[in-house]
This record gives sequence, structure tokens and C-alpha cells, in this order.
Amino acid sequence: MNSETENLVLEHLCAIRADVGTLRDDMPDLRQRVSSMERHPWRPLGAYRTEA
Repeated sequence: MNSETENLVLEHLCAIRADVGTLRDDMPDLRQRVSSMERHPWRPLGAYRTEA
């Protein structure tokens, strides 16, 4: 593998890592919202929205 290919691979890996970090940051909020919906299935969907 030449250095140009290695740099391209590293750039993609860095982008993937950043995206995974964003998903990891969003998970607690999503878990909380799904848990709320499971505990209170009779509420209208708008009641589950949280301000970010």
C-alpha cells in the first residue's frame, strides 16, 4: 500500500470514528425516549419530543 492509499484509508477511518462518536452521544437520549414510549404508550407522539 502506498502512502497516498494509506492516507485515504486513515481519512475514512477518522470520519467513521467521528460518526460513531456522534451516534454514541445520541444513544442516551434515544434510549430515554424509547423507554418513555414503552412506559406510556397512550401519550400522543408529540409528548415525547425533548428540546436539544
